[in-house]
Amino acid sequence: MKNTEPFEKEIAYFFGVDHEGPVVKAYLKAIKKLEEIGPNGSKKRLHHEMMPYLENAYKEIAHQRNLNFDTTKAADIEFQIILGNALGSTFEIVQDLMIQLYTVIFQTHSPAIKKAAMLRTFLYQYKAEVMKEGEIPLDDQELMIEVAKASEKYLSLLS
Repeated sequence: MKNTEPFEKEIAYFFGVDHEGPVVKAYLKAIKKLEEIGPNGSKKRLHHEMMPYLENAYKEIAHQRNLNFDTTKAADIEFQIILGNALGSTFEIVQDLMIQLYTVIFQTHSPAIKKAAMLRTFLYQYKAEVMKEGEIPLDDQELMIEVAKASEKYLSLLS
């Protein structure tokens, strides 16, 4: 399989931090734990193993963006999103979690949050579905990049 890192970076959203490296590193370590244990493993163990990395990612976001939010709560919601996507949760469940996450971070109930959450949820679920077929075709990558940019546009209105 070819290197998908540039594509993954283009569709990822790290809340507008200037230095993505520390956030990406922490997030990827959490994902690695999920891969090692498996999504059907003990939820308690997954939570215990993944949370330190997710908390570090959100602490870094809070620090770089000078935002004051509950990083532990944000990390816990992110854990639920990751696990939900891995286990095939419904669009509505993941979207609700995304809304909760954005509300915690941006501390607002702006309509932009719901719009961004809908787009981001579609993006993740569309990507998961397309990946079942193997490599992601270029036209699908382009579509996902456009969806990611639209989601970012709504979230940029909040900061």
